[in-house]
Amino acid sequence: GEQLRMHLGAFGDAVVTAMLVEMQGRSFAAKQSPNPVSNKEACDLISLLLERLPTAPSWLKGSQGVVAIGGRNSMFFLLADMVNSGVCDAFVNGEDLGTVQVDSDNCPESCELTAAAAKAAIKAAAGCSEDDLAKQWCWRPNSDPPAMVLPKLCLIAASLESFGISSFVWSRTVGNCPGIAISEPAELGCAHADN
Repeated sequence: GEQLRMHLGAFGDAVVTAMLVEMQGRSFAAKQSPNPVSNKEACDLISLLLERLPTAPSWLKGSQGVVAIGGRNSMFFLLADMVNSGVCDAFVNGEDLGTVQVDSDNCPESCELTAAAAKAAIKAAAGCSEDDLAKQWCWRPNSDPPAMVLPKLCLIAASLESFGISSFVWSRTVGNCPGIAISEPAELGCAHADN
């Protein structure tokens, strides 16, 4: 049978947020928010992450059927929420963003999203103030602070590019699961396109 494998990266949201603040020439100890973040700063952060991310394991590089998990404060939830809202649509040129499934409260439950979705979300959030990001993306229960919006999106974009992954499936989970057992991504409630 097929083997379920897991990859955990060395960079989390807080580490990437600190990297961005310091890249802006500020001390993270003095100011924990990089906002507003320009599109150029976001692109520079992605470049820095691409330099520093570890090499993907051979089984992950270029994989299809990659499954991400996380709760309401995960970077994948944030991206799914942004795509679902339609805010990313203005920043794509006919590229497929993917699909998002929501619950009865219009809260993302699962999705299949593309690298284009991450790039569009970065453009949509770039230049936004702390207050604007809080009102748009950080109002739900357990949301991370607006300081982490752009760092999370940049981490997704850099990871997908570094690992040669064009899309991923995400399912909302509670807690940090060490692994999930599935036989087909569709079992997560996600639409899955065979590429």
